[in-house]
Amino acid sequence: RTEDGMLTLAAYRELGGVEGSLAQRAETVFKDLPDDVEAELPKVLNALVSIERDGYEQVGRKRAPLADVMKGKSRELIETFVENRLFVTELDDDGSAVVTVAHEALLWHWPRVHEWVAQNRENLRIRSRLVRGAERWIADGRPSDLLLPSGKPLVEAESLLEHDIDLTDAEMGFINASMAKSKRFQRLRAGVVAALAVLGVVAAMSAYFATQQRDLANQARTRAEVEAETAKQTTEFMVNLFSVSDPSEARGNTITAREIMDKGAERIGKELTGQPATQATLMETIGTVYTSLGLYEQAAILLQQALDLRRQVFGENHTEVARTNDRMGQVLTKIADYASADAALTAALTVRRELLGDENLEVAATLTNLAELRAHVGEFEQAEGLLREALEIRTTILGAENMEVAQSLERLGLNLYNQGNYDNAETLLRESIAMRKTLLDGSPHPQLADGLNNLGLVLMDKGDSNGAKLMFQEALAMNRQLLDELHPTIAVNLNNLALLYHDSGEFTAAEQTYRDVIDIRQKALGAEHPEVALAKSNLAFLLYDKGDSEGGIAMQREAIEIYRKVFPDGHPDLASSLGALGNWLTNAGRYADAEPLVQESVAMRQQIFGDEHIHTAVGLSALAQLYLATGRVDDAREAADNAHTVLAEQLGEDHWRTAWAAGIEGSAMAELKQFDQAEKMLLESLSILRKGPGSGSRTVYIAITAGYLADLYQDWGRPEQAAEYRAMLNGTRSR
Repeated sequence: RTEDGMLTLAAYRELGGVEGSLAQRAETVFKDLPDDVEAELPKVLNALVSIERDGYEQVGRKRAPLADVMKGKSRELIETFVENRLFVTELDDDGSAVVTVAHEALLWHWPRVHEWVAQNRENLRIRSRLVRGAERWIADGRPSDLLLPSGKPLVEAESLLEHDIDLTDAEMGFINASMAKSKRFQRLRAGVVAALAVLGVVAAMSAYFATQQRDLANQARTRAEVEAETAKQTTEFMVNLFSVSDPSEARGNTITAREIMDKGAERIGKELTGQPATQATLMETIGTVYTSLGLYEQAAILLQQALDLRRQVFGENHTEVARTNDRMGQVLTKIADYASADAALTAALTVRRELLGDENLEVAATLTNLAELRAHVGEFEQAEGLLREALEIRTTILGAENMEVAQSLERLGLNLYNQGNYDNAETLLRESIAMRKTLLDGSPHPQLADGLNNLGLVLMDKGDSNGAKLMFQEALAMNRQLLDELHPTIAVNLNNLALLYHDSGEFTAAEQTYRDVIDIRQKALGAEHPEVALAKSNLAFLLYDKGDSEGGIAMQREAIEIYRKVFPDGHPDLASSLGALGNWLTNAGRYADAEPLVQESVAMRQQIFGDEHIHTAVGLSALAQLYLATGRVDDAREAADNAHTVLAEQLGEDHWRTAWAAGIEGSAMAELKQFDQAEKMLLESLSILRKGPGSGSRTVYIAITAGYLADLYQDWGRPEQAAEYRAMLNGTRSR
């Protein structure tokens, strides 16, 4: 990166972490080979790449007998890749030597493999079905009833021969035996029909059969050709997109990733008219990149266009449409359009279940994304059920130890954390981390860093500040090995450390770390990005808590200004910032300024979450406090009672947020001269708040509740107790 945070083309190509470096090494080794050896790559990939494993479609590695592939020029390519630890040789179960790809990340991230797979996807599918059939045929003693039937299965297998695909002896034997059986069947049919002297029918049926065979073969070839052409066009478009040949356009070889994507999005509609499949693929690709950059509105626009094109090409009931719906649902969740996100993810799940079956990894992925949506709207129990189903699917297909299984354990742990089940959440997160460490053999990995970071959050809320700090620091150190210092993930790690400092009262360290987070996010994401707004909001809380109330109010206004630009239709984070600012203005006695902000916050939360949600109840607590301060006692009691009921149900009576709502309700009852009930509620509220006051914001609630008690006893004619709580109030303020 340059000093001003711009992303150079050279740096952009270097991104990609461990997987990216593996692909770069493969490309370097490959380009050093002679041309005639390079030409052997497709033949080698045919032997080592599979597109289907355990009932689901995904590019993966497979073993090949060393004797079958170490022929001709292929030998030099394989030996070179083995020397560079890109391929490995090992012994099969029967003791024979085999070769395989060292790590599947090479297949997923090397562009040459991407293009080859795209061009040969249909052949790979056919080959996968052929391998399964041949294995079963041989295992059962080569019975004729397990051979390929005439028609589409046999035509597809024969098409592999037409494409000069190198097949194993077992696969060739399976095809040849199937062809021989088909010819015997045709001769038998012809003999029976001839005996019946129906020669005209024989001719007609033979012609029909031949035509049908040709049609099936043509359909298979057409599908392969369409996919190959789409892949070719996509690859050429993306390569051209990243080529900046005009020096004036390149601006000194400095260009942002967003500028590249914006340029591509603009060109798709102009240059690829009449090619909807290619347009859809590119729109989905760039939309996904926009999502990773946090440009959710732009991502939603492109993904919707891709979805419309895919429906036009494939209809509604197709796996490509389901995939785009799944990605669309993830983006809509991020911009808090929860109803539309639900529709998109539900549609994706329905199609994937119907076409792929219940036990499928794509189904598990959509279940996980749907659970994320459910969590955002507070439906944690429903989310838990979805996550447990996804975990079961992944464990059944992949086994007990796999990176995707580890991810499911982590997501389930976070769900339990959101439900307040901290002990079980910690257990699952530690299990996920241990599994990843074993699978990665101790190597650093972004998913492992995420797991450490999430465990830190759980430990922080359990009150284990030292344990949380260790987790946050380990995650930060790991990501610094893998990522650029200005990467947004580094900012996430720093933000969590700042939260820990903040919660522990280390305000100086917290403030500096929050400011570092803002600086990184502004350089990496731009000044008007929701993550920048979130960091400014966190800093605003810190400033307010350390006594700089005007600084906190000003910083929160900056966050709100960004949120309003990014989320003009509302968002939970905008509602939170509006509520916080309104609450602070209420505490300062600036009621006229506070009320429209608090009212807007509550209305936004009700629209997004409904009435029975924690976030809505938190907003109602702030509104009740405002009503109480401005003499609207009945309104205050009603709002506080509603908030108290929801929070008690969702968080329990012992949670500090529940206690704060109960305290406001108790103060309203005191104003209505219901002193006995008011005293009970206020004393219980203060006791809970004092157990774990946490950050300065909660300390303010302790002071206000003490003030409510002082007012209660003063009005009740008990001045000595009133003085006691006035002293507590003054002591809290002095701290």
